[in-house]
Amino acid sequence: MIEHDKPPQLSTEESRPEVDQPKGSRASLCLALFLLAWILPGLVGRDPWKADEAYSFGMTLEMIQTGHWTIPTLAGEPFMEKPPIMYVVSAISAKLLAPLLPLPDAARGSVLFFNGLTFLCLGYSARLMYGRGQGWLAPVILIGTVGLIHNQHMLITDVALITGFAMGHLGLVLTRRCSWAGGAIAGTGLGLAFLSKGLLGPGLMGITALALLAFRPWRTPNYLKALLVMGMAFLPWAILWPWLVWRQSPTLFHEWFWVNNVGRFMGQNGLGPKTETLFYFRLLPWFAFPAIWLALGTWWRERAQWRTSMAWQLGLVSFGVMLVVLSASRQARSLYAQPMLVPLSLAAVPSVLALNGRLVRAFSRLNATLFFLVAIGGWTAWNAMLWVPAARNQIQARVPGYEPQFLWFPALIAALATAALAWRWRHSDPRDGRDAAINWAAALGYAYLLGMTLFLPLANVNMGYRSVFIPLREYLPPNCGTIASLNLGEPQRGLLHYLAGLRTRRIEVDDSAWDKYDLLLVQGDYTSGYMMQPPSRGAWDLRFEGRRGGRESFRLYQRRQPAHSTAINKP
Repeated sequence: MIEHDKPPQLSTEESRPEVDQPKGSRASLCLALFLLAWILPGLVGRDPWKADEAYSFGMTLEMIQTGHWTIPTLAGEPFMEKPPIMYVVSAISAKLLAPLLPLPDAARGSVLFFNGLTFLCLGYSARLMYGRGQGWLAPVILIGTVGLIHNQHMLITDVALITGFAMGHLGLVLTRRCSWAGGAIAGTGLGLAFLSKGLLGPGLMGITALALLAFRPWRTPNYLKALLVMGMAFLPWAILWPWLVWRQSPTLFHEWFWVNNVGRFMGQNGLGPKTETLFYFRLLPWFAFPAIWLALGTWWRERAQWRTSMAWQLGLVSFGVMLVVLSASRQARSLYAQPMLVPLSLAAVPSVLALNGRLVRAFSRLNATLFFLVAIGGWTAWNAMLWVPAARNQIQARVPGYEPQFLWFPALIAALATAALAWRWRHSDPRDGRDAAINWAAALGYAYLLGMTLFLPLANVNMGYRSVFIPLREYLPPNCGTIASLNLGEPQRGLLHYLAGLRTRRIEVDDSAWDKYDLLLVQGDYTSGYMMQPPSRGAWDLRFEGRRGGRESFRLYQRRQPAHSTAINKP
């Protein structure tokens, strides 16, 4: 067990009444329902959204239709950027739940599964680190971080990646109780991280596990044994899938290993945004708010215990390794910072317990103010969207294809959530740091819930491609399964497969597609005129053009045929 040398002392100028720790099955049930209420909004009732979720669902759809899971494919082409664990679990979830739910909603059962596993691992880690009754704070702090909430509701590989990190941390914590169990769980976490996004995840956790040997409490025979077990548990994960890929195609293995792992880290593959100076130092103060500030408070307040407190050492070393390694990478995205939230959430627990009365009251007042502003603003905007002609016209001008309409069930859910949160505020203790943590996470989740209920139809039209790709089907000949494409993005290829039943052969990677297919779909920008001219190679007739958002254009061309041949006629 990782021992916290002394329980955090409350530094307050005023007396503070004792608040019982959550105990028993009733408290556990309330916590589970709270976490479920946080994760469910946005999992159902919508199409896959660009960018990462759209192509992730496209690969899940390929697995459902073909049954092949070794080589991830997008719209018929191998897509080797990431290993397949998220797509495999999503395909299994879709097959189990599709009779009850639309296919994208059923596939997002994987998001619910991985989030639940993340919460369990974090909660048990915090309980071992800080004592009975404190474990529930870590997942509450995690879901209260500002940058996590939207990404953690998407069908993307990063959801499984953060689960791997949570499991890896739990394994390291458990090594103090049982080296075999701790090592096995940590190795499994490394394996899950590896099959989620490749080498970086297990690399970060492996460096963290070795760096902890710099501290005397970790230099024990049991911990060394745990490291050996961790390596043995990781090996099957690290060997099986790469070996299967190599067996099927050494070329694709090379593309995955060198281009999408080493090349991405070194910035040599031309994929992803280039890193900027001090990117994560500028991102984390708001992206990881408030967990990062609470964690910094813990490390500063307990700095005198740095030689003996294993909880202090684990949190700081893990976060520091991730920050240094990710900052050294030539590519950077806010999404890449999500694993840092695991050690930050664990390290933030003592600060929540040590918050003083005045600071908690100030934060509670700010939190309540923000909640009421969000509630009033959200409901006012929703009513204006439905009943004020000027607002309706503005929205329809910005989001063509959207028709505001009253939907009673989402409105009922939003109203019940508003009432529940208002009741929660009325019965919470404004001087208790634990209540403040719950209220902050609840308010953040409430804001997201409003968006995913009252404004979900608007967001779905704005973020989806149904208004373009569904009409496109009418211009296709019967049994048309594959066409050529030019400049078509990955999210668009995935959604074209789902909505129009079309796989694509990109001319950019297969030049023979110019001559092999008589239909060509071109994505362009109608505001700048980019790719808006007929293809320069061959003779083509424009058969369909659909526009989406403020700039995207999709043009379907048919190769010009002799007069006696069959053509696609506009309905």
